[in-house]
Amino acid sequence: MNDISCRKTHFDIGKPPTTPLHWQTFIFHFHDFESLPSEKGSCVLSPEFAFCGHMWSLRFYPSGFDEESLNDQCSVFLEIHDREEKIAIDFSISIFDLNGKEVRIISTDNVFDENSPSGCGWHDYVERSYIMSSENQILNNGTLSIILKMRPKGILDRPIEPFVPSNTFQRNMSDLYLDEEYADVKFAIQHKRINEDGEEEILDNPDFVCAHRLILRQCAPGLDAMLGDSYVSMTPVPIIGVDTSTFKVALKRVYGLPILYNEWKKHSRELIDAADRFGLKNLKLESEAWFVKLTAITNENVDELRVYADSKNCYLLKEEVMKFFAKTSFPMLKGIFNEVRDVKSAVTDGKDEGSSSSEEASRKICISSLRRQANDEGLDIDGSHETLIQRLKDHSKMKTKSDIKSIKNTSEI
Repeated sequence: MNDISCRKTHFDIGKPPTTPLHWQTFIFHFHDFESLPSEKGSCVLSPEFAFCGHMWSLRFYPSGFDEESLNDQCSVFLEIHDREEKIAIDFSISIFDLNGKEVRIISTDNVFDENSPSGCGWHDYVERSYIMSSENQILNNGTLSIILKMRPKGILDRPIEPFVPSNTFQRNMSDLYLDEEYADVKFAIQHKRINEDGEEEILDNPDFVCAHRLILRQCAPGLDAMLGDSYVSMTPVPIIGVDTSTFKVALKRVYGLPILYNEWKKHSRELIDAADRFGLKNLKLESEAWFVKLTAITNENVDELRVYADSKNCYLLKEEVMKFFAKTSFPMLKGIFNEVRDVKSAVTDGKDEGSSSSEEASRKICISSLRRQANDEGLDIDGSHETLIQRLKDHSKMKTKSDIKSIKNTSEI
């Protein structure tokens, strides 16, 4: 759950094979973990799910199963609900931190039948305090995610589907990140300092970062434009005003690599600046989303954030600032923005806050919804509320004309 994304839900139409020939993954999200029972023996039971023709559930004990469990330990068990038919499985239960690193995994195999216990798992799975500690970055907005992987044992005598390897293009592209052997572009990240006269001066020890022009041309045209048509391979291109770590993180996205939670936490605002400067549109919007997620708006910083949002055309941040002003009834509300209707549209769409239709209209017109609609239609997702709305309206008109023309041609046939 560390990424800002949607979940996938699979539906079976017809009867699936009772015995899968590969691992299946089930993810359980325990929301508001801190408020889960703190008494030993208190169980949080997952919904039932199907696997290999049987019904199962995950039993999670936030403070231990019984007195056999050590203090400060969470217990977890896989439970089968019907044991008339014998089944042997391999399974593992794991936890990842927000950076995608597996921090806890235990695996085993077990035979479930009418003579065996209905559950199999671990009394001392992981310390509750370890999960709760913000330093370990396990909880995502208070939610603990547990990953269960299962597969049946004894399937070697069954026909095995041919193994088809995945396309390696993205992995190969990612391997080129910071590669020097095949690089043909070199950026020199310049460092500045204030001298004794109080003036800024550029130091003579830049950090060099290598890249590949073909990738820049396709994925970072702003950086490519800095090189010019007469660029000579591996000639240092000076970069001033961006620190090396931020530039490297920005370049990760250019090469298709994920940016880790720690990096968003440290660099999200600097990435907005870098992406805005180098024309990395999608990175700018993603950085803005993370900055909004990780930044608490207060009376002390709201005015500075408003100015920053205006200067960088960060419409999501501007929307959050407007919501803050509206909720706190800030006295200078009317003088903050050129058009007060922007505030109304961001919060209530110009209607009374108490009406449900107003809340629904507010959700439809929020910048994230407009960006999502534009993305679904294959349109440019950058721009203000008004720009996106007009873009969607124009696209809708074009689609309507196209549909009418298609119907007319069909009827003539």
